[in-house]
Amino acid sequence: MAKNSVRFYCLFLFAISHSLGAESKDLLDLWHHALHYNPDLAYSKAEYERAIYENEKSYAGFLPTVTAQASARQSSRNFTGSGTVNDPNSAANQAQGQSSGQEAGSSSNSGAVNRYSLGLTTNQNIFAGFKDRSTLDKTEALIVVAKQTLEDTKLRISYELRVAYSQVLYSKNLTALTEEILDRRKKNRNLVKLRYEGGREHKGSYLMSEAAVKQAEYDLEQATRTEEVNLAELKRILTSSIDQKKIQISGNLLKPTPPKETKWEEWVANHPQLMAEQAKVKAALAGVSVAESRFYPDVSISATMTRQDDVWLPKPRNYSFGLNFSYPIFNGGTDYYNVKIARTEHEKSIHQRDIKKNQLEYSLEQSYQALRNAIDNVDVLENYYQAAEVRAKIARSQYSNGLLSFENWDIIENDLINREKNLLSGKRDANLADATWLRNIGKSISDE
Repeated sequence: MAKNSVRFYCLFLFAISHSLGAESKDLLDLWHHALHYNPDLAYSKAEYERAIYENEKSYAGFLPTVTAQASARQSSRNFTGSGTVNDPNSAANQAQGQSSGQEAGSSSNSGAVNRYSLGLTTNQNIFAGFKDRSTLDKTEALIVVAKQTLEDTKLRISYELRVAYSQVLYSKNLTALTEEILDRRKKNRNLVKLRYEGGREHKGSYLMSEAAVKQAEYDLEQATRTEEVNLAELKRILTSSIDQKKIQISGNLLKPTPPKETKWEEWVANHPQLMAEQAKVKAALAGVSVAESRFYPDVSISATMTRQDDVWLPKPRNYSFGLNFSYPIFNGGTDYYNVKIARTEHEKSIHQRDIKKNQLEYSLEQSYQALRNAIDNVDVLENYYQAAEVRAKIARSQYSNGLLSFENWDIIENDLINREKNLLSGKRDANLADATWLRNIGKSISDE
């Protein structure tokens, strides 16, 4: 019994440790989760599938249509031999002058008539003014638009995930840093208190050190709240089904590496946003051909086979074949203006593509310089932090020995704390700049 209890307890501990370990996620794990559960990405995938189905539907214009029909009718027949309709009242008034043979003949012409019909009709389009070909070209271009929109959605989600991941790491590191600052502020207060009680420091210095402790406590609470907000943003990107309190993020807030290559033209040309705009230009051009198809005749062939009889199944057969030709002469100018509208849409798509290209070129240059500045800034902040840390150690020793005033020592301590926070903020800003740069060059987390 005791062995079973020990075994159960070990399994229980293993299960808990395994479940907790499974919640620890790095950036790649979060990205794989977002690919499966992010609703924006699921919406873009559905739009891409819809575009594929629209393209497959456009092949219907090249195939024949076949229609089957069947009917069964029953009608009453109440006619005289001369073909006039019998009036029941007049028939009653004229009944005395009629012979029995005539009555029999009249009744033989009364009763129900059954009529059965079966039919099969097929129609094949031969020429529709190039409308079918142009519609197919348009749907193929729209497939490219939907695919590139899906890729751009991945880039956007990858960017948002990088930003949220960096913000969560920043808030966690900030919480840990503020805890260290609070501990250092308490030690400094205790040191000032000892000197104050010994008569070597005035009350104002002690109260100032006490206020610094309160400030550190507030900063810690603020950092904790910031971490909760950043986790909520991360939860929004992943899915709303995740409990943000159970999300454990692994990784460090490191300085990104500067880009080694600058393939501006290649990055711009292969960016999903520009490729989508280029596909929209092709779709708009195909739309012009669709509008112009109304100025061409429609030619088609049709065939019909029917069977009609008063018994089931009908046996007599009727066949018909036809060559159909139609040409619109005038419909109030609708077709003319539809062509004008389609050509205007094509011109608009060209301008929109050029606008997007210019925006991408500018965004690349801007994000590239911003990333370089952010990386260089981290190097500068690291040097300042190292110098402030050494100076703070020396100043603490000097203040303990009475060689430095409280005011000067407090300035040096505050400078060290600010340098630590600035360095952490600088690393965060560098990672945010790197996320923007990677999005502008069309690189998602999957490409790393």
